Order: sequence, then structure tokens, then C-alpha cells
Amino acid sequence: MTESQGANAATTIDTSIDTRTTSPSDQDAPTDKLVIEIVSCWDLPAEDFKSSDPYVKVRRSGHREYIHETKHIPNTLNPIFTVKTGNLFVVPKKDVQAAGKLLFKVKEYDRISITNETLGSVEIDADTLLKAKGERMEYDLTRKKKKSKGHIAIRCREAKRYDVRFVEELSKGKDSVDLQAFSSADKKLMKTHGGVGITNVAKMIKAHHRTDHVTKEKKYRIRPYPDPDRPEEATKWMSHDDIVSGAMDDSRNWLDIGSGTLGRVYLEIIGIDDMINMDEVMPISGVGKSNKTDSFVAVIYEDCIAKTDVIDDCLNPRWMPWMQRAFVLRTMYPNSQLFLGVFDYDSGAQNEHDMVGRVSVNLTDFRPGSEYLLHYHLFKSAKIGPRKPRGTLIIRMKIEADDERQNIIKNLSPPPSIYVSCRNISDFRIARKTVTGKTDVEVYSTKTLNAYVDELQAYKYMSHYMKEACVNLLFWRGTYPIRITKNFSFLIPLHSMTAFLAGVLFAERPTLAPS
Repeated sequence: MTESQGANAATTIDTSIDTRTTSPSDQDAPTDKLVIEIVSCWDLPAEDFKSSDPYVKVRRSGHREYIHETKHIPNTLNPIFTVKTGNLFVVPKKDVQAAGKLLFKVKEYDRISITNETLGSVEIDADTLLKAKGERMEYDLTRKKKKSKGHIAIRCREAKRYDVRFVEELSKGKDSVDLQAFSSADKKLMKTHGGVGITNVAKMIKAHHRTDHVTKEKKYRIRPYPDPDRPEEATKWMSHDDIVSGAMDDSRNWLDIGSGTLGRVYLEIIGIDDMINMDEVMPISGVGKSNKTDSFVAVIYEDCIAKTDVIDDCLNPRWMPWMQRAFVLRTMYPNSQLFLGVFDYDSGAQNEHDMVGRVSVNLTDFRPGSEYLLHYHLFKSAKIGPRKPRGTLIIRMKIEADDERQNIIKNLSPPPSIYVSCRNISDFRIARKTVTGKTDVEVYSTKTLNAYVDELQAYKYMSHYMKEACVNLLFWRGTYPIRITKNFSFLIPLHSMTAFLAGVLFAERPTLAPS
């Protein structure tokens, strides 16, 4: 974990757990409990393709029941936990003293698994926790029968009365906190520097954008994380223009996947414009907030399956050069299609990621060696109507062919059947929807039959106009109006003239065909 990542992880705790010596209310009085914050983990082992979906469970040493569990954070090996993901909990001092230790266990979230895989764990002595004053404490994680990998950071201090009350209110409403439950004195206390307070929750929820006090320029938080190779403040907040221009820079993290040997497809997911909102409004008392799509892009190409980082609460997301957005796809058959699916990440119990739209890219339309910046409308299905754009996907792509002669020879053979194993049912559903769309037209259903009927009726409707056009072309009927005066105009057979000149030119110079 770099220093900038550590600083980023620390920003959450700096506004939520701190020590204070003065208080305007008796709510600042100490209690017989500890307030503990799970700050972050880093360098965790990958259990899901290239990443993991980690969460943390806590229990007393020697006890089987868990006293706390965070929400899982998708697609990351360096999770940073916040109030929204359940990073805070309180525990009685006497329970900690009686147990002697607290066990922090980092686990991999898997909806269909009975026992989720453990990524690492650590036991912390009771004396260490009881003496802590809110400072950051880092520990190495260990795994049974496996090489130690990963780290965890926590903070701990004596809980004040408002800490206990806040955590209780937060746990009752889960994602919502009732401001009415607090007195005016409590609210005033929570607005003071440090401490766990509702205003801090509001700041964390609203912290997607802010206005620079000097330049008065609106800036947006870079999600899911700033550039780890630069000072945090340089890329933590950026203006709209800086984000759009910065997203066009060359990618730094390339994921090389696939088993083909004929060539490579260099793919970069730049961003999405005007994406529809797949999430409903989630009101929080006193802090009105409209939740937005948490988007990621799934990439399917031959035997390759990959996903980008998740960008939460944004309808015009941009994946920056330091994020996971760039892929090197190795080709085994020249005419294979590239499938891209955009999904709204769902961390609920069903873990059913909602599909925003998909794109099917025919790579034979592009010249090897050229770089393309492409914009594609997103649709749920390629054939089922009516189709309305659900956003515009922006990608950058370049194709390299190692041996064009071998590619031509390979085209003469039928495409191979490719079978790809998915780790869990969620990944399988993502892959299926990306390839087939929301509705699989190969499966028998009334919806599919109606789509084919509509397509045939459209051809029948068009046949009348095609027949009329052919007659007009053969009999040199006027189609294009030429106005001589205000009250006088006539039609010239422009289409027939064009077809006649093209035929004459082709007869005299057949080498120009098919251009």
C-alpha cells in the first residue's frame, strides 16, 4: 500500500473518530464501551478473477458468534470501509477484557457459497485496544496453510455517549439515520470538530463534488480511488474538464488475458455518457440524496472475461488511466466478436447486477495498426424492440495482427467452440447477459416470436417502397425537384441519371469495382 493510499484510508477516520477534551453536553461523557473503526485493508489475495469482494467479521476470541460484520466492497484488493459500509461498532470493555483478544477476519463475499473463503485474519490483544486513543493501528493478516498476505488498519478509543447513541441509530436504520432522534444539544455537539456525528455522515455521502473556495470551480471526487503514484490531493478532486481530458491519457495498468496467438486487441474503456439511472432514491432524514448507478463494464472476447473497476453514484463515469480499464485480448480466431456489457453493481443479498446495456463490436470492420476512438449506443438487446439508447459507451481500441497470411488461412476454417468456466453464478449471469443481451433470442419464448414477427412485418412494409423505387429508376421517373421560379418547378430523374453514369463508368473501367 502506497503512502497516498494510506492517507486516503485515513481520511475517513480523521472525520469520524478523534479524541476531545471539551464538550458542550454530557453526551461527551465516557462510557464503559469501546468504539472501533475498521479503516481499510490492502494487498489482499485475489479470489475473483483478478480481484476480490472483501468484508470483515469480528468476534471475541474463544466465542463462535460474531459481534460485527461490515458490508462487502466489490472488485478491490485495497478496500476502504466507511460508515455506509458498516465500519463502526461498539463493544463493552468487560467483554473485551474477558475474552482477552478480538479476532478480525477478512473474508471473500460469495452469495452461493455456504462458507465464504477467508482472505486473512488477525487477533488483537485486549490491552492494546483498551489503551488505544484513536490512533491508526496496522496489522499483518495470516492465512491457514497459505503464505501470509494482506494487511488491515483499525482505530479504537473509549466510546462517548454520543458514539453509542449514533451507532445505535445507524444500526436501526442501516443506511439511514433519523436526525429527529437527537436533541438540539446533541446536534450542536455533533457539529464540533471530530467525533462521530450525523454531519460527518452527510459529508461522506455528499462528498462526490465540492466547490473550490478560491477559484469557485466545481470539482468532483475521483472514484473509486485517486492516482496512487501522485500526491493524493492532486487527483482526489478534479474539475469536469480535467476529468474528461485526463481520461484520454494512456492507460498504465494493462491486463493481458487470453490464449490466442494470431494477434492482440488493445481495449481501453474510457467512459459512459448520459447513462440511465438504475438506482432508486434513497432518502436520509435531513440529508436528501438521490442514489445513482454504480457502473462497471464487463468484457467478453473468446476465452477472455474481465471487468473494470466500479464507479459509484455517477451517470457520466470516466475511468482514469491508473484504474483497471485497459485490457490486452489475445486473438485465436480473426472474426471473433467483442462483447461489452455495462452493469449497475448491486451489493444486496441477491447480488443480481442490473444490466444497463450492451455492445457487440465486429472487429473485421477495423484496420490492424490503426487506433480508433469509438462511441456506441447501449441497448438491452440487439434484436428485441422497441430499442432506446440507454447511454453511450466510449472506448479506445487498436488491433495488431502478427501474421496476416495466417489470419486469412484461419478464416477458411469454421470458428471454434469456446467454453469458459465462471467462478460463481453472478459472473455467469454477467457473461450471459453481455453476450446474448437481456433477452436470449435463441431461447423459445413468446417475446422472441413477437420480435421475429415484427421484423417480418417491417420487411413487408419496406418491400412496397423498394418496388416503387426500382420502377422509378427503370422508367426514369422524376424524383428530385428543381425550382425555376416561385410558382414553377419540375422533377428530374436524378437517381436514374446517377445509376446510368455509374453503369457506363463500370463498363468502361471494370477495375474500379467495387469502389
